[in-house]
This record gives sequence, structure tokens and C-alpha cells, in this order.
Amino acid sequence: MNPDLSKRFQMWFSDPFEWLRHKKNLPEERQVSFDGGFVAMSMGCMLCERYFRAKTNTEKPLERGESKKKKNKGYNERFKREAAKELGISKSKFDIFWAVYRHGIQHQGMPRKVYRKYAGRTITYRSLMSENNTHTPEQEIDGDIIWIKISPWKFTKRMIELFERDSAALESGFHHAFADIFQK
Repeated sequence: MNPDLSKRFQMWFSDPFEWLRHKKNLPEERQVSFDGGFVAMSMGCMLCERYFRAKTNTEKPLERGESKKKKNKGYNERFKREAAKELGISKSKFDIFWAVYRHGIQHQGMPRKVYRKYAGRTITYRSLMSENNTHTPEQEIDGDIIWIKISPWKFTKRMIELFERDSAALESGFHHAFADIFQK
């Protein structure tokens, strides 16, 4: 096994799992690379979608064929427009952020690279998570790479704050009852 891949897998998955599940102290050499930001970003993306779908009344999936009806045009885009507005960015920048982070993390287990063609060039959008970044996705251009910078901790904290300040969104955003968790 590639030792670098093994180390990254521990950093992204094994160590956050062990810490969250057992509050287990990790060996000192692994504490340096682990901060759980990936887990926080996953939570932040989920909360972002829940909050803005509740705010835009788009939490229920449309039946087959309903999305094609004129009255439902843009149904699945409404929450993205509202989220972009809250974060102070354009809808197009939010779409790229969402493709890199939310779709990457929730569908592939890590932020993904997104490729777009502009004027004959291929631009690659990549993730750059750091505590030094803000809660708002920001872009930094580096040749044909555009880094989507964000602090997973600040982003997720912002999403938590939105729910904590808005009891109506909390009620409608989690219309499924919070499950009780029993441990033996």
C-alpha cells in the first residue's frame, strides 16, 4: 500500500472517526495532521442544504415529471441562490463551491476537482481548506487552477448559528424527528 495514501486515509477518515466515536487520544505524530476539518465540512454542507431548503420551501423532492413543469422551473436552484446571497457571493461562485465541496465530499468522500472550459482553456477548480480562511468560499487564481478557499470550522459554525437563531427553520428543516440514540 502507498504509505502516503495510507497516511491521508488516516488523516481524513480513521482518526476523525476514532476521535468522534471514542474520544480516543491519537498517537502524538498523528495529532499533528488531524483536526477533523473534513468531518466539520461534511456537516456544514449538510446543514447548509437543510437550512436553505427550509428557507426556500424546497425540501421536498419533486415527483418524476414535476420538475419539467413551467411552474417548477428553478425549484432546485432556489436554495442555492439564497445560500449564495447569505454568503455574499454570486450564484455561479456558489455553484462551483457546491460542486467542489458538497458533491465531492458527499458523493466521493473528498472534495473534487471540477473542470470548466473557458475561451479554449481548461480551468481546474480545487479545494483549499484552512483555518486561516473565512466562512465564505473565496477564489484564488493560480494560472489554470482556481482554488476555492474556505475554513471548514468557520463555515460549519456559521450554518449552526443560522439554525440556532431561526427556530422556524429548525422546525421545518428537520421535519423528520431527531432520533433518540441508545448505546448499550
